[in-house]
Amino acid sequence: MTFYDQLISPRGQALDRYLVRYTGHSLITRVYARRNGIEALPALLLRSRGHKTGLWRDAVLPWFYEGGARVVVGSNGGQPEDPQWVRNLRACPEAEIFVGRSLQMVEASFAEGELYQRLWQRVITRVPGYADYQRACEGQRQIPLILLTTV
Repeated sequence: MTFYDQLISPRGQALDRYLVRYTGHSLITRVYARRNGIEALPALLLRSRGHKTGLWRDAVLPWFYEGGARVVVGSNGGQPEDPQWVRNLRACPEAEIFVGRSLQMVEASFAEGELYQRLWQRVITRVPGYADYQRACEGQRQIPLILLTTV
């Protein structure tokens, strides 16, 4: 098993969530960026309410700024369905994020139309692999771009 395989295992993901919450850095994001020859984006820990259970669910996500909001990508590695955290935000857009060890309350909104197209171009310029993910799920879904605005 490679180092990257160990990182993306359930135990490795738990470690990454801990690192992002308490240090503000994601080892998985950094290793992914290095493997793909791109600049690592900063990472945040998103805490959203489960759409069925109402329990808090955590996800580590790379992000970038756009007009005062943090933008995250619901790629799910090109799978045909949205990641669970996206479904949670659709049901309950109020969430929490840990950024640089600081807790912030946010509200999620989904980019559409011209905003989506502009943001998508920024996304695939910074991380070309997202274009591959969109091709993989073409015809099944459009990868959502979510804006997290501090409340």
